[in-house]
Amino acid sequence: MTLFWQSDGRLTEDYHVFVHLLNTEGLLVAQHDGVPVQGERATWNWRDGEVLQDEHTLVTGVDLPGGAYVLSVGMYDFLTSARLPALSPTGERLLEDCVFLEDIQVTLP
Repeated sequence: MTLFWQSDGRLTEDYHVFVHLLNTEGLLVAQHDGVPVQGERATWNWRDGEVLQDEHTLVTGVDLPGGAYVLSVGMYDFLTSARLPALSPTGERLLEDCVFLEDIQVTLP
């Protein structure tokens, strides 16, 4: 999956990205955590207003049933696990400090 990040100010910490696949009950069924931009640019080095493209691969188990899922995406401090506050386009803080991408359909071959 391709994510795009835009900094709205200078970051002082080095954050990691999480991508979580949740079932309809909200249980975690797959995840990918890692440094953004494949480690090429630490978040403390992002410039205000800069947009960065960030690739992540989410691998699921072969036993994952087909159906509806939700993706949640955000950033966190690797040392403390504290999530970076996530804001809506209008500046409101988002629930659980992540963006939820709903209605992801997993289909089986």
